[in-house]
Amino acid sequence: MGKYDDIIHTPWPRPTKRARMSLEDRAAQFAPFAALTGYDAVLAETARLTQNPVFLTEESLEELNAQLRRGKRDARVEVGPFVFDFDRMEFRRDGKALELSKTEQKLLRLLVENRGQTLARGTLVDRIWTDGAEYVDENALSVTVKRLRGKLEENPSAPQYLKTVYGIGYSWVRADE
Repeated sequence: MGKYDDIIHTPWPRPTKRARMSLEDRAAQFAPFAALTGYDAVLAETARLTQNPVFLTEESLEELNAQLRRGKRDARVEVGPFVFDFDRMEFRRDGKALELSKTEQKLLRLLVENRGQTLARGTLVDRIWTDGAEYVDENALSVTVKRLRGKLEENPSAPQYLKTVYGIGYSWVRADE
């Protein structure tokens, strides 16, 4: 019995729309955490459970850190009348502060970082609700979009920024469009 078996073997509700995740896949979810934090015990436990040992040399760890630094996005974004500072969790429209829930912040960040691109509903659901829930009703996404539009758009029923792409998902319109 491994050190983290109590976490990995935690009973989860049976999903109704998605396939149940295998034990190996659940254990593999620890790998990014282990690699980024360097916790040898977590790394060893992940290797034991997945039977795919991960060994990071000092050189490969330095390269990983360099890649992470290069790939880090600017947390402060100015687009149109908006200023979004995701690190400080400060959001403004025309200089006025906006109060956004954590879920609204996650959705906004995904859309703004991918502005001009349509993000599929399923992708958004998977990326926003990452708290281990195996099933999230897609209506939760619709409700979050509606609330976010109500806080950001001058006229939420005719949005200028957060657009619906019917049958696909949502996009944040580029400033030059």
